[in-house]
Amino acid sequence: MKIKIKIMPHLKSIILCSIIPFSIYCSNELNNDENRAQYLFENLMCPVCDGQTISESQAQLAKNMRDIVRIKIEEGLTDDQILDYFKSKYGTSVLSNPPKSGFYFTVWLIPIIVLPSIFIGLIFLIKSLINPQKEN
Repeated sequence: MKIKIKIMPHLKSIILCSIIPFSIYCSNELNNDENRAQYLFENLMCPVCDGQTISESQAQLAKNMRDIVRIKIEEGLTDDQILDYFKSKYGTSVLSNPPKSGFYFTVWLIPIIVLPSIFIGLIFLIKSLINPQKEN
């Protein structure tokens, strides 16, 4: 009897110490899935809404898309596979960030080229207005 009494407090501690990490792991796993879902909601545009992601939209289609995202995450698909699924169903316009290849590469390059060009042009314009060149 005395042996059992001495083991019981230690056994309780061992069980408690093994349950806590498991519950933390499960909690992190659920949190990770929800973070992935939120990331995907922000990266998918609502096909029937004007300029809204599915996280912002209250349209029924957006709600259905959010449900599909959660189902695909539970099935174990990666973020890229889920985005590809929606891209194949609705086209590339469903992606909030266009792909960085093909024609869409120019969409990414235009701001990089145009904005500095406008800035340089404005500098020359301001200089010419401040210091006009005198003609002979």
